Amino acid sequence: MASKLVVPKETCVALIKEHFLKRFGVAEDILNHYRFFFRGNAIWMTGANPLPPWSEEKIQRLGIRLLRNTGKGWKPSTPALQLLSRFVTANRVDVTVSEWLTLITGDSVVPAQASRDQLSPGYVALCFKGEVVACGYFEKGRLVLATSRQGVQSLSSIFERFRSARAEDE
Repeated sequence: MASKLVVPKETCVALIKEHFLKRFGVAEDILNHYRFFFRGNAIWMTGANPLPPWSEEKIQRLGIRLLRNTGKGWKPSTPALQLLSRFVTANRVDVTVSEWLTLITGDSVVPAQASRDQLSPGYVALCFKGEVVACGYFEKGRLVLATSRQGVQSLSSIFERFRSARAEDE
């Protein structure tokens, strides 16, 4: 049986504000369109308003995971960053195809100086051609990919196609 939904507490609101308002620059009025709740070790976001009365027992998921407690802190989910992509105005960095190909192997990259100057240490939104593609982590001037193995596999096939297309053009 699925765990019970818990109505958000002040801690939940504070975490959302810290991560999406302060860290990623998402305007509060954008987040006001959603409802948030704790479930397990995560904060979830839904457009359901109010939460359906049957939601406590009968479903596996109601919305998308916004933040997950990793044991070392709160990590934003890639789907949440993608959903809010056009509203993410801070700690976002565009990554080239060659940088993506490096990141998906598990290696880190050093972003361009202009990008480094715009980033603060911690989780960042990794973009390609202006759209958020994945969650990353920026520390000591280097970027690493911070997404699931499944996400890495999807990114790998996408950017391999870009590399192939680029090779054909040369």
